[in-house]
Amino acid sequence: MNDIQWTEELAEEWGNRTTGRLYIRDQEHFRQSEFFLNQYSELKTEIESILNGEITDQKFSMTYAQRKEGLKYLPRLKSTPLNKGIRQRFHQSNLDFKYEVTYKEGIFYDSKKNQGFDFALWDQEYNFMNFRNLCFGRRALSYGKDHWNKEIRKNSGWEEMNEKLGADKLQKGVDVDHRKRQPTILGEIQFGNWGLVYRDILKVVQVERDEDVDLLIYITATGNLDKRISTATVNFSKTKMLFEEFKNVLSMPIWLIGIDIE
Repeated sequence: MNDIQWTEELAEEWGNRTTGRLYIRDQEHFRQSEFFLNQYSELKTEIESILNGEITDQKFSMTYAQRKEGLKYLPRLKSTPLNKGIRQRFHQSNLDFKYEVTYKEGIFYDSKKNQGFDFALWDQEYNFMNFRNLCFGRRALSYGKDHWNKEIRKNSGWEEMNEKLGADKLQKGVDVDHRKRQPTILGEIQFGNWGLVYRDILKVVQVERDEDVDLLIYITATGNLDKRISTATVNFSKTKMLFEEFKNVLSMPIWLIGIDIE
């Protein structure tokens, strides 16, 4: 819908829509993320499949503004249902991501809290043994046992992993090394207020202090979709400029993706 000549009929049609087809319009690679994606080509293909397809239950609307030259049509699309629709496509994919992930004191938690990363992938056993070290290792938390009992029940698969590894039966006061075998991937879907991109950068920097991040996937709006959401939200071009500005701070490979809607 580039340079559409809006009419009353087309405006009504837009406002009555509930579905749309997304597609990747722009991409930018930072710190040679394309080499990582070439190595993990199935991941790249699956992400592209998620972001090129139909989303349902959307909120389209049409607003109007009177100008000297006549009535101006202002098509709109609500960002909250859009975000939800993309997340649904992620959940329906073949990717083994965790969602609403938080990171604290060197550990990833499958917490379901909104302030975390939208999606992430990490080595589950490596992360779990780091959690064991946090609770019972050389510099364990003073409340390590209580923290262990609380989190092991909350996080999916941790009780089964403990049975497999016998982590709680290992010698206390000693860190246990565990080899990392899978990459660490973090992901954000961002259509919110422009200031949120700075918050996202701070979250990534916090993780990088303790953990090697192999890839950050950052998804935002571009083209017509950017115009349909709002003028004050995160978009592809501004995020690209910001990532370039912070290139000496963000040391991990970044795949910046701009999506549009038909």
